[in-house]
Amino acid sequence: LGLGNNKRAEEAAEAAIRYSPELPVAHRLVAMARINSGFKESVRFVRRQWGRSAVDPAKRSVALDPAEAAGYWILAQATAMAGQLKAAKMAADQGARLAPLNAESWRVRAQVARNIGDLKVAESCAREALRLDPQNYAASNELGLVLQRRGKTTESLGQFANTAAIDPALG
Repeated sequence: LGLGNNKRAEEAAEAAIRYSPELPVAHRLVAMARINSGFKESVRFVRRQWGRSAVDPAKRSVALDPAEAAGYWILAQATAMAGQLKAAKMAADQGARLAPLNAESWRVRAQVARNIGDLKVAESCAREALRLDPQNYAASNELGLVLQRRGKTTESLGQFANTAAIDPALG
């Protein structure tokens, strides 16, 4: 949508909302553009601001289509980035209830659990995501991060090598 430019992606999604305000995917795209902008920030305060700016469009997406797991995944990421960890966990859990066989459900749950500090749950969720989709780059990287935080250095290095093998251009 924005060809790698989060600002252009956000502007395009906002134009879609002006044209059709009841389109859940447009609200999800605004939230994702803001989340992606936040991921590029190294200062925690700035990241939290991006997360807070993504929460409302993510909530709107969920309100418009409460049966769509993707809305909850994005809401979980936005609220986690904003520092609202309890809300992030609730959104991630709901996304997983709606799509239990989708690896993204488990990857998002792993990411939120890692942010909360529940590393045992994070590891279990990341492993489930990879069981469902062994080529999922984000889930593989998430497992490496969790293993690293758990002090499983050798295993984490092996996992990061597996991640790089999934897509050498990204690794």
